[in-house]
Amino acid sequence: MDHRQHSRDRLGLWALFTGLLHKHKARLYQPLLLDLGFFFVLGMVVGALGERLLEVLYALGAVIIRSSASALEAQDLYASLTPQAQSLGWQGAFLLVTILLAVYALYVCVHGMMWAVISSWISPIDKKIYLKRFAQVNVLWGMGAVLLLAWAISIELMSRIGERLPEGPWWFAAGILLYLSSLSYSLLGKNPALQALRISCRLALRPRILASALGAGIILFVLDATIRFLGSSAMVLVGAVVAVFGIIALLRLFCVVLVEVHHAR
Repeated sequence: MDHRQHSRDRLGLWALFTGLLHKHKARLYQPLLLDLGFFFVLGMVVGALGERLLEVLYALGAVIIRSSASALEAQDLYASLTPQAQSLGWQGAFLLVTILLAVYALYVCVHGMMWAVISSWISPIDKKIYLKRFAQVNVLWGMGAVLLLAWAISIELMSRIGERLPEGPWWFAAGILLYLSSLSYSLLGKNPALQALRISCRLALRPRILASALGAGIILFVLDATIRFLGSSAMVLVGAVVAVFGIIALLRLFCVVLVEVHHAR
């Protein structure tokens, strides 16, 4: 180990974390603004395209409902649909793919820059290289997010017809995805994408990192329960937004510090 690594080991996790907070206190607003900007732009993009997608899906549903029962029972369902239904189906697929690609590009640009900024507080990194690696690892994490979204939609649809599916497994899977992706993001400043994925899976099994992740989950759970208890007034909502994004920004920094300390050992 070099002298810098020895000094980090002596400082300890909390000393390094609080030291970075003090050193970069004038820049703590940057992750917060990036988070807020991401959701603002995301709302506009998904809102516009999502509204059009819903219109297409409603129209497609109406066409299918008007179809005869015999046609719907045909062995080749696609061939039995009218040209209008097929056209609407392709429009819906195109819009869905466009939304997914737009969300992916926006997430990579904004959250990639956010993690790059936080990672640079520990040691200098090339932000362009970081963003490239961030885009690469999120091909995997993005597919996982799409599967989680489809799972959540199926749970909601089943609940509307009176069939209750357990939500616990979904929350567990979402937590695992968030846990592993956060670890991999913390490694991209110094490691290529595939290596970061391998290292993150190895670090994920370390007891202290698992305990830290559990503690972060408890913090977010308590914060959510507190916001629900206080109600939904305008003042509470504004305070909740600032508190949630502020705590998430601190948790990201803590994750980067945690990985830096444990990966170095």
